[in-house]
Amino acid sequence: MFDYNDWQMALFGDTLFLKAYGVKWEDVDDAVLHPKLTDLIQCQDDPTFNAFGVGERSGRFAISVRDFARFGLLYLRKGNWNGKQIINEKYAVMAVSDPVPNSIPRTKGIEAEMIPDQRTIGSKRVPDNQGEHFGSYSWLWWLNGTDASGKRMWADAPADTYGAFGHGGIRGMFVIPSLDIVVSYNDAENLEGWVNGSESPLNKAMKIIVEAVTEK
Repeated sequence: MFDYNDWQMALFGDTLFLKAYGVKWEDVDDAVLHPKLTDLIQCQDDPTFNAFGVGERSGRFAISVRDFARFGLLYLRKGNWNGKQIINEKYAVMAVSDPVPNSIPRTKGIEAEMIPDQRTIGSKRVPDNQGEHFGSYSWLWWLNGTDASGKRMWADAPADTYGAFGHGGIRGMFVIPSLDIVVSYNDAENLEGWVNGSESPLNKAMKIIVEAVTEK
């Protein structure tokens, strides 16, 4: 079953940084994020995994528009930055091309026992079942896939489009490899309601961009 929620993302972050990397949240940026990623892609605006400070919501990522565009460019170039392979190409490609299959249904959201003292990085609802995967969710990226009915996520964008979005779509970044384009934006409240269908605000924005670069 597929269940997308803020409790799971907190568990993911704690497992990755506190256990796999063995650092404390107050040291994550200096010990992991900057030396292993953002310094390597020349970020300029001090990205952080402590967007709301160190505490219960540690793991919320804050990044400027131009630095987020760099992150998209890194994946557009399959993990390579100025000739240096920052991310293994196999995994950089897999991250943006391996969606949850439509054969895996969304959970019914029935309350169940949780790990003791499990925290959340946002929502405190229990149970928490925030959305469908639409056959388009791949390793924390959203792809332009098709759902079980054959409906494409962003009907007017190329099929190879993928992106990362937050707060209902008002902040995000998307990549269109076939057009060699990365688009990054912030506080675009008119893009809220971004998923699955030609009438979504984000699809309309993508359509304008595609038409702008493909007009003859």
